[in-house]
Amino acid sequence: MFLPLLAEVVAQWIDDGTAGTIMQRRVQTAAERFDLARKILGPAVGPTQFPASHVWLPLPEPWRVDDFIAHAAIDGVSLPSSDIFVPGRAPTPHAVRLCTGTEPDVRRVEQGLRVIAKMLVSGPTGYSIPSV
Repeated sequence: MFLPLLAEVVAQWIDDGTAGTIMQRRVQTAAERFDLARKILGPAVGPTQFPASHVWLPLPEPWRVDDFIAHAAIDGVSLPSSDIFVPGRAPTPHAVRLCTGTEPDVRRVEQGLRVIAKMLVSGPTGYSIPSV
């Protein structure tokens, strides 16, 4: 029922330039947030070839991906399991995927990145998982 209306709205946005404006804003936001991640996390965040709404962060020893995700959750940062981004049976990278694009408030993105940076500096010995 809504599909014809949605198609009409999208066609109008393409015709009047609204779609292009939205795309430019998203690309600009992605680039700004990537720069923020590089500023806070430094060279640990590798270069990217295109504006993306996420960055891959390789984890230093002795961090293990599951432990890093669990410790981040303790500090209020939700990270997905890395293996959900790996197709088929390819090896899972020893890294976490930091999404910078879904949170509308850039201050919360910055806060999350600072938590991650602190974890990288203090290492897993600076954290303990509460007993279940």
